[in-house]
Amino acid sequence: MKGARGILRKAWIFLKLLYSYIVFWTFPTPNENLCIMKGNCYVELGWYERAIKTYRKAMQTPNEEHLNAIIGYCQAQLGQHNEAVQSFLKEVRQSNDQKAKLGLAIEEYELGNVENSEEVIRQLRASDKLSSQERDILNNLEIKVAVTKKARDEYKKERH
Repeated sequence: MKGARGILRKAWIFLKLLYSYIVFWTFPTPNENLCIMKGNCYVELGWYERAIKTYRKAMQTPNEEHLNAIIGYCQAQLGQHNEAVQSFLKEVRQSNDQKAKLGLAIEEYELGNVENSEEVIRQLRASDKLSSQERDILNNLEIKVAVTKKARDEYKKERH
């Protein structure tokens, strides 16, 4: 059943992609809108490299600079943590978006920058704009940071 569901999901995504082109060809639609719709479909399909390229095409207009967060997400999925940190940082500087900050905290942790991650976590804790799901993610990340710091401290004690 899972296989059939996966096929139906992919078929639905491809229909959304086709719909994006139909809208673009039949209505006066800016090219960046088509790029965003296509990029969203590519993310759903797990085609992250293609999504990054497509979102970057959309970013060629000044109105679409907010795409750095989704590009950071795609880079994170590809294991490109340095690039993801840079993308999330751009988004945070431009919009101070809480989801982008959460992505930044996660990616800083993935790079081993525990102190940077901890600082972003403190900033997020001061915010009341997080959903319950985002708070759960933040709680889990905070636990990971604490465990990592404790393990580092114990390792340092053992070496001396």
